[in-house]
Formats: sequence, C-alpha cells, structure tokens
Amino acid sequence: FAELKGILEWQMSGGVNLLCQHLEGYSNRGLRKRDFPPAMYIQQPWWEEYEKFNTAMSREGMILAESEKCVDVLVLHPQTTAWTLYDNGKCEGLKELNDRFIDTLDVLAKKHIQYHLGDETLIKRHARIENGKFVIGNCKYSYIVDPGCEILMQKTRELLDEFLSSGGKMLTVEELPDNNFTDN
Repeated sequence: FAELKGILEWQMSGGVNLLCQHLEGYSNRGLRKRDFPPAMYIQQPWWEEYEKFNTAMSREGMILAESEKCVDVLVLHPQTTAWTLYDNGKCEGLKELNDRFIDTLDVLAKKHIQYHLGDETLIKRHARIENGKFVIGNCKYSYIVDPGCEILMQKTRELLDEFLSSGGKMLTVEELPDNNFTDN
C-alpha cells in the first residue's frame, strides 16, 4: 500500500484526482498468474484492508476535484508527435521525445512549478482563448511549455497562434524561471 500510495500521490500532485486500478482478474490461472501489476482481487492477502486504502485515496481525490487549484502553466503533451514516430518497429526518435518530455516534467517539479498537461484531444474539444489566456474548461493558463512537440493538431496550432498574438507566453524547458511564475 505504501508504494501504491506514493504513486497515486505523485499523480495527484500533477492533477490526477481519480484512482483507476488496473486489472481485476478473476483467477490466477495461465498468463494472469504472472501479470504485472498483479490482479487486485480477493486472492490477494491484503484484500480485506484494500477498502480502507481506496476510501482514503478516494477522499484525497475528492478534495482535489472539489478544490480550486491555481495552475498557470500548461505543458503540451507530445502525444501527436509520438503517434507520428510510432511505426510498430524501430520507432526512431520516440525514446528521445519521451526523455525530453520526462525531463521537462522533472525540471518543473524541481523548480516547484505547478502545471497541467495539455491533451490535444481535449484541447480540440474544449479549449479557447479568452482575455489573453489559454482556457480549457474552467482552467486558465498564462504560460504554455513546449517539451519538444514537432507535430501538433491543426486546432492546437490555431489556438497557440491566437494565444501568442494576444500576449500569451510559450516557453521551452530551458526558458523556465528558477522559481514559480508569480514573480515574473
């Protein structure tokens, strides 16, 4: 539970507020016996305690979901670029893209800069530019960090152009300040 709690709280620090367990297997036969992560079901010796863990984590998630977190930084997720690099074989450049993305998130965390990840599918459906801010749902961002996206959906490019022309700022990881953006 300590390891699972640590993983979930790391995700929660990045804005994830819903615990989604993986693989509810009904038996340990065949390949399921060696699946990773192991099935979370009644055959586990800790099953009786699992409800307490889920209740505690669900409450933390609820507090996050119902709170108003002031995050002014949106990190573009490089999924579209990754799709173009995936070829079911060598996938040249995919590891480097992933490394740049993870490095960007690590730099943000080390500098204590809170951020949200910008999923292009959600951006396409729900984003708009309003008063110089990049708005997705109820969240408004003044800064966008590009971890090295070479390919973006047309709607994302259009919104970024509008955002930049209305005074918004787009940064690379090298341009990030040493502290939070509140002083800049």
